[in-house]
Amino acid sequence: MRIYNVDVGDEKVGNYISVAIDSISNVHIVYDNYSFDDLKYAKLSAGTWNVQTIDSIGKVGDHCSIAINTQNNPCIAYDDETNNRIKYAYWSGGPTSSTTDIPANIKLRNNSFKPEKGEKMEIECELFQSSNLKINIYNLKNELIKTVVDENRTEGKYSEFWEGINSRGEIVGSGLYFVVIEVGSHKIVKKAVVIK
Repeated sequence: MRIYNVDVGDEKVGNYISVAIDSISNVHIVYDNYSFDDLKYAKLSAGTWNVQTIDSIGKVGDHCSIAINTQNNPCIAYDDETNNRIKYAYWSGGPTSSTTDIPANIKLRNNSFKPEKGEKMEIECELFQSSNLKINIYNLKNELIKTVVDENRTEGKYSEFWEGINSRGEIVGSGLYFVVIEVGSHKIVKKAVVIK
């Protein structure tokens, strides 16, 4: 196993971390700098780390998550505690941070679970406006495993459950899964771990 120093200095970093690998094996990491309440991004390409500050306005960077789009560019969601909103940063030739108000509050409960013992994951959704709610489960190969729900919902609180089964009713294998929650045109990605 090889270990890299990604961000070296006197600042405290990495209380919240998310990692993704693109299709050409570059490593992308998003993390918080909790000395200055900034959001930072690092990319390992050709053996060299390129580290940048993505957002430094207010207290930002907690609960960050990263995904890679089809052009191998990062898409980053994170908390803006100062303004009480979720922000989304995307790549358009350089780092661009745009504020997106997600019209929902999403929580996963019991997202590390054993389906063979009857355990299940709960997906709590509080919708702030009427919209379509769609929840899909994907594996690490980005293959659709199961659609938990796909229907229009009115404003309010809902709980959906994933029992760790695929669309054929079979218990899935152990490992990491992505829970993709779509509320209208907004998409939120969270992680779940199935244990055998």
